[in-house]
Order: sequence, then C-alpha cells, then structure tokens
Amino acid sequence: MDMETKAKQYCIATKFIDDKLLSTVNHMDGLKQVVLLSDGMDTRPYRLNWPSSTIMFDISPLRVFQKAAEKLDGVGAKIPQRCLFLHVPLETPNIQETLVTKGFNGTRPSVWAIQGLPLMTLVSFEEILLTVSGMAMKGCLFFGELPAWLAETGIGNKSSMKKWINNIFMSYGFKVDMISYNEVAKRLGKVVKPGDYEKILFVAEQLRCSDDQMETWRKELQRVDEDGDEE
Repeated sequence: MDMETKAKQYCIATKFIDDKLLSTVNHMDGLKQVVLLSDGMDTRPYRLNWPSSTIMFDISPLRVFQKAAEKLDGVGAKIPQRCLFLHVPLETPNIQETLVTKGFNGTRPSVWAIQGLPLMTLVSFEEILLTVSGMAMKGCLFFGELPAWLAETGIGNKSSMKKWINNIFMSYGFKVDMISYNEVAKRLGKVVKPGDYEKILFVAEQLRCSDDQMETWRKELQRVDEDGDEE
C-alpha cells in the first residue's frame, strides 16, 4: 500500500511538471530555453510536444544519462524537429559556465524543472539554487519536486516545512509556493490516499535579475557615463 501511494504521488507530480513546462514554454517568444535537472533518465525531451525553437538542457549524472540515451536511441526515440537537446553532466565543476558554453543565454527567458536529481546534502541543493538564481531572468519559473528531508523537519510538520522552504528560496531571490499533491490529484480526477509524503512539490518565481541581465545593464550605464563625459 505504501509503494502504491508513492507511485501515484510520483505520477501526479510528473503530470503536474509536464503540464507546467508546456504551458510556460508555449508563452515564451522566440528561442525557448528549458533546463531539466534530472536523474539522467528523464524522457521529457522525447515524449512531450515541444514547440519549434525549443532548446533543452539536461543536467544529470553522466553515466546514467549515457546508458539511458543508448536505450532510447535503440528504440528509435527522437527529439521533436527544430528542437535541440544538450546534456550537462552533474559532475561538471562549473555547471553555470558549461551551460553558457553550450549556448544558454541569461538575457532570454528560461524555465527550470527539477525531478529525480540526486541531492545528497542541503548544500548540494543550495548550489543548484545558486546556479538557477544566477542564470534565470527576472520573472522566470523554477518548479518541480524535492525530497522532504531537505527541510530538516518532520514530514507531517507542514507549517515548519513551509517556513523553511520560503526562507531558503527567498534567500536566493525566489518567491515560492508549495503545491498540494491532493489538489493536483483532484484536478486530474484522481485520489491520493492519506499518508506521509516524502516529497515537496513547488513552484518558484525569480524576483532578481540574472547575472547576464546585470552585466548588460552595467555596460549600458558605463556607456551612458562615457557619452556624458565626452559631451
């Protein structure tokens, strides 16, 4: 019974993230940047109906990703036409720099989703938050599913968990909302049996400017100052 509840919870979270990704991407103009933080076996790049000009970056463990890619290729899985799919190994020393090298543009909108990414410590999650905060433009969304142990509180202690998630996300410039699995299940016409869940479903909005936005504005201010000096 416990496994059945957890499996249904995972499916509900997956459907929620799928729908949120597509609804967000379809409202973007021009190049659509999607960053997936996964376990290396995320099939979203293959199975979702991505619009043209979508570029997807998968951040996950290299060895797992390579094995999954081989199996997907073996069954003929294809990325939608006019879309691009790139992998960034989780083991990369500087994920932010690698994303930029592969074409990520911090002055364009992006959407970030996390599900299954192996997080060993709270520090490893804070490093992810730091990366997203530095690269996502103001107004961009970061959502998905996190292990509840990150909150360092009892799973049933909802008020403490909510306080923790608000504090840690706000410290990196995000406004966050916890999403109820039961409410999502109801919208899907499903029922989740009561029980202790070991995951947190969330949606966060970036309130700060990305590093690239700040650099662009810094250069513009410098140019204005130089023009003023010349006059």
